[in-house]
Amino acid sequence: MFRFRFLFLILPLVLLIACDDDDNGVTPPAGDTEKPSVSFVKPVNDQQLTGTTLDVELTATDNVKVTKIELTLNMDLSPAKTLTVEPWTTTIDISALPSGINSITAKAYDEAGNASNRVTVSFERKIPGTFRFQFVNGAEFTSDRWDLSDGNVKDESTRRSYVSIYEKGSGDMGGQTEWYRMISTDALNGRIDTMIARQDAHYNVQVYGLANELVRRFTRPLIEQGFMTEEPAYPTPLWTYLIKVNDATGDPLQPGGEWEITPPGGITLPLGLISATVTMKGKYVTKGEIITVNGKDVYTWEMLIVVTIDILGNQSEIPVHLWFSDDPSGQIKLQQEAVTVTVPIIGGVPVPGDQVELVSWK
Repeated sequence: MFRFRFLFLILPLVLLIACDDDDNGVTPPAGDTEKPSVSFVKPVNDQQLTGTTLDVELTATDNVKVTKIELTLNMDLSPAKTLTVEPWTTTIDISALPSGINSITAKAYDEAGNASNRVTVSFERKIPGTFRFQFVNGAEFTSDRWDLSDGNVKDESTRRSYVSIYEKGSGDMGGQTEWYRMISTDALNGRIDTMIARQDAHYNVQVYGLANELVRRFTRPLIEQGFMTEEPAYPTPLWTYLIKVNDATGDPLQPGGEWEITPPGGITLPLGLISATVTMKGKYVTKGEIITVNGKDVYTWEMLIVVTIDILGNQSEIPVHLWFSDDPSGQIKLQQEAVTVTVPIIGGVPVPGDQVELVSWK
């Protein structure tokens, strides 16, 4: 009899413990409808990652208790990780994620099944050897600029500031709506160069009317020296690649690829009684050169634009070297070689060179 009486005494206590799965002995209130909340400590928004893992740290609160947090990558339907105990920290393998912008989303749940609002943080995965150029509205790049003498030696007396600013365009430009205006100002003479550019779906950079802009660059000194009386008629501008380092799927190309910049037949320049035909070709030269800018080692990709001027069968080439980076996403260095263009009867016409080197950005 004693044994049965003891059993009846402890049975209510056993049932009470069995019905309470809260380690702190707190029972969820009846009709609990209050949502938990969750937020990220790591990663921070727009964080850049170069490795294959993502460190995650969260904070979560509820009026009773948070029981789990689900983490998903790039809005996937299946969680990449589910956390069930504090501290709310974990490491996620991101080796399968593409280079570029990705996201991680957190959603917390409490004992009553209430779910928090989703919280999402974007991060950028940078894979060494890949190029992911991205225009940023209002980004500003300050460079030093020099004239080049024969032999492409910088003339220190011509050193001046050169500022480039990216501004997001509006409306349609050559069939594209996502484009930027690159405005560059030379502090020595106040000259402003404007270029319309965009990134394609695979982070290559295209320029609208690049051939026309380069011809204007070279005809300016010819007009100033009296070899040309007026600007030539330019062809209808087209979108042409300035940087082409990724293929149609976004995978890196190997250096060496070339592409045409001018339309078939080139651009004709009237030079008095004769004319010149200008053709241009772009080339992806190399990747991996490190240029130190303002104390930061910048990984660069080099392009080469070769401008060929044909006058009565006499051809002269003007090489323009360009170094770009995606961190920061901008032009790091430019060198237009100083050359002499051969013009029959007249003789050699000097085309001055110049060099631009990035100093700082914001």
